[in-house]
Amino acid sequence: RGGFVMKVLVVRGPHIMAGIAPADADISGSGYPKVGHHIWIHNLAWFGEGGISYRSVGLPQTGLAVGGQLHIRYVPKPQPELAVSLDGKTFTPVPAELKRARYVPCVSLCNSDATVQIEDLVDACEQR
Repeated sequence: RGGFVMKVLVVRGPHIMAGIAPADADISGSGYPKVGHHIWIHNLAWFGEGGISYRSVGLPQTGLAVGGQLHIRYVPKPQPELAVSLDGKTFTPVPAELKRARYVPCVSLCNSDATVQIEDLVDACEQR
């Protein structure tokens, strides 16, 4: 299996990246993650494999404020897919070509004033 859905609730600060990273990746250090695929909560732009693309992920909002929620779904098969949703029901695929890898949830708090709450981390197959 390996797929999942997670709900990210913004508690404080917009400088948050949430998405997926390879299970064997080193995501330590400061700043934004250099591996994986993430959504920047500040503007809901896709950030993939080393740089912010500023490509829209197709959501109707342009960012999340405190109290906002972002649902992230990763499905590894048949073709790996990362998708996002504001309501947890209608998912929009992120415009990323994912390499075949074992991905895990990844959240990066990009400065000390950022706080999130992760809720409802479930197997993607259970949610469908």
